[in-house]
Amino acid sequence: MKLRILLFAFILSACTGHYDVGKFDLVKADEAMLDLKKKSAKYKGQIPKDQWPEYITAIGANRVFITKEGIYIELDRFFVDESGLFSPYDKAFTADTTEDPAYLHLGGQLYSYHRKG
Repeated sequence: MKLRILLFAFILSACTGHYDVGKFDLVKADEAMLDLKKKSAKYKGQIPKDQWPEYITAIGANRVFITKEGIYIELDRFFVDESGLFSPYDKAFTADTTEDPAYLHLGGQLYSYHRKG
């Protein structure tokens, strides 16, 4: 019984989800995203860790990757669930919490994202 409770607690604590605005320094996060956008023209897929701005490393990013929509900073992953920060290339981007991935606007061009896989 204790093993089941421990396993259940582990699963609940490992689940990913959206981040709230209070977790990040939005000014530093926005500056870091702008820096990554400048570098993104040189890379396809992932941006190497040695090219990440200091703030991205400081918040504990797992990986930074580029898509045609924008730049993703993966902060958490549990099996196929993934969450982190997103900055779109299109300034007209609107957050949608009903799709997968779901986006939550944090401020400026910064969004929390959660992908259920």
